[in-house]
Amino acid sequence: MTKFFSGICGDNLWRRRWGFTESELCPRCEVEIETTSHLWDCVHPDASTLRQRHLDELIQWITDKGGDSRFCMTVRSILGALRNTSTVPLSSIPAAYREAVAEQQIIGWDNFLMGLWVIQW
Repeated sequence: MTKFFSGICGDNLWRRRWGFTESELCPRCEVEIETTSHLWDCVHPDASTLRQRHLDELIQWITDKGGDSRFCMTVRSILGALRNTSTVPLSSIPAAYREAVAEQQIIGWDNFLMGLWVIQW
């Protein structure tokens, strides 16, 4: 996630710089330059499906590796909510994580995605 949110990953902006593609445009909407920000915000239906599939795969991988399923579902709720708003409704979060979510909202979810987590996690 850190590489994604720092903007240095395999989007078409970088793939063109590396010589792997000739176009910087998003292959789904073909309107915007495909940056990591655009990957997060692209309104094309295929982009939404792809984001959801990757999130589901990440949650499954964490769970398969012995990760706490409540934590995984909390992260999934957060990432889903962030697509629509900058805050996460605490009522949708398991009680064990509400303090962490509330504190994280203070320093920002962009920091969470970059690896700067509040101590309550």
